[in-house]
Amino acid sequence: MTASSKTSKTSKTILLLGSSGFIGQQVRLRLAAAGGLLRLPQRQQIDFTNLDMSSIASLLQGVDVIINMVGIMSQNNTLLEQVHHHAPRQIAALAKQAGVSHWINLSALGAAASHKVAFVGSKGRGDAALGQLADDNFQVSVVRPSLVFGRGGASCELFIKLARLPVLAMPKAGGYSIQPVHVDDVAQGLTNLALGSAFNAAATTIPFTGAEVCTVAQYIRMLRQNIYQQRTLTVLSVPMNVAKVGVTILSCCTDNMISLDSLTLLTEGSIASNQKFTELLGRSPLGYQSFINR
Repeated sequence: MTASSKTSKTSKTILLLGSSGFIGQQVRLRLAAAGGLLRLPQRQQIDFTNLDMSSIASLLQGVDVIINMVGIMSQNNTLLEQVHHHAPRQIAALAKQAGVSHWINLSALGAAASHKVAFVGSKGRGDAALGQLADDNFQVSVVRPSLVFGRGGASCELFIKLARLPVLAMPKAGGYSIQPVHVDDVAQGLTNLALGSAFNAAATTIPFTGAEVCTVAQYIRMLRQNIYQQRTLTVLSVPMNVAKVGVTILSCCTDNMISLDSLTLLTEGSIASNQKFTELLGRSPLGYQSFINR
């Protein structure tokens, strides 16, 4: 069965973790429109940094699906491990005991348990721990989006600020490959998974990537042309050691969005097949050149 992007009515009880976040708000609206019986716990009810399992247990009764969209950017590796790895595993294990049938985990493209960047490493370890819980009665779907476009998203707003500058200096002149995905497609994909997964495997990992691969420089040029109506953008190539010095200085005033870790991820690129994502949406995802017209 292939899921459709046209949301159908449902009677499922769906618990959303992180429903007030950038992506979570969009998912909440779509599921509410589909008639989902939503449970929207506040942070004080389920605090990933300090779990109270007894209070969480009562929230899980009668729940069919859980979508976990909780994530943080931090330089505290212990905190990242708790929020992205240990807490989701503990809650999912309790959910499995309570009869929840499907756990959907919002991760990140490139997440891997062995990754040297703490953010994606902690995501990867969390994904692996959740996958170990999967069986015929407890499905685990791991969603790994690429760079997400959407006004209000932290990374998107950073790129929009960069697009305002007429000259940028980047390693390899911004020639690293990315495959941006629109927040509408990410939210619709998560919604379709919650309403009825198109995938029958107990554990499934789905890259959420857009229709087009581009370079970082091309992406910023698109934003500059469409938002600021400025066609000229000069991107200078700088050595990596110079870029690291600049990033270290900027990291003091950008709330963890610009860091040596983010520079590392940039140089690795961010692309993957969107075949499963297309199947889930029932159509091709948007390409980056059509983002602004949404």
